[in-house]
Amino acid sequence: MKQTDNVWNLPVTVQNALERWFDQFNPNTVTSLSKGYQGSVWLFEHPDLNLVIKAVPEHGFANALLRLTLQHEYRVYSKLHGVGGVPRCYGLFRDRFLVLEYIQGETLRKANLKNRNYFYNRFFDVLMDLHTRNVAHIDLKRKNNIMVIDGREPCLIDFGTAVIYKQGGLHFFNHFLFRLAKQFDLNAWVKHKYKRQMDQISAQDAVYFKRTFFESVSAAIKKVYKKAIKDRK
Repeated sequence: MKQTDNVWNLPVTVQNALERWFDQFNPNTVTSLSKGYQGSVWLFEHPDLNLVIKAVPEHGFANALLRLTLQHEYRVYSKLHGVGGVPRCYGLFRDRFLVLEYIQGETLRKANLKNRNYFYNRFFDVLMDLHTRNVAHIDLKRKNNIMVIDGREPCLIDFGTAVIYKQGGLHFFNHFLFRLAKQFDLNAWVKHKYKRQMDQISAQDAVYFKRTFFESVSAAIKKVYKKAIKDRK
């Protein structure tokens, strides 16, 4: 089985079935979970283990760029191997199939939390683990990137745009971007926890929220746009 790295503890029966799935891949005959600008996400079903497969088309210049994005996401998952609250990655195959753990749960947008304080404390712990591994998600404002397992446990998904901190002193822009991405993560955590009711933030959590310049500009644009729409009615 051609791959970028070693398979991480997949049963042989599943490996063999995956090989056949890759050989016979047909978008019209497999279950689609989602489609986006970073590629399509498919469900691989097997009696021993269900998996999620993020795939990009095989040919074309634009698809070559998508493969680079997929390779980046694989590097992110490699750095996060063993971190709780992140899907397990089983490898990148044929430079176009990223194989991930299937997470049974609901997105934060749809989930009913059994204990909000517990959930957001665990969510915060996962963020700290990510940042300690020199990874920042950067796109957690989207509730669809946050899964909820059994109404309690958070699991972060879709690391296609995540930022990896580069060691050394010559990566000034990367270091700036990583700091910014970490702040985006923390700001998203606060906003979700308090349902964007920013006047309700506790003193303990307020230290983590720092609106960035980009978020301020975005908020100003949205405010002007909403006012223009309202004036037209």
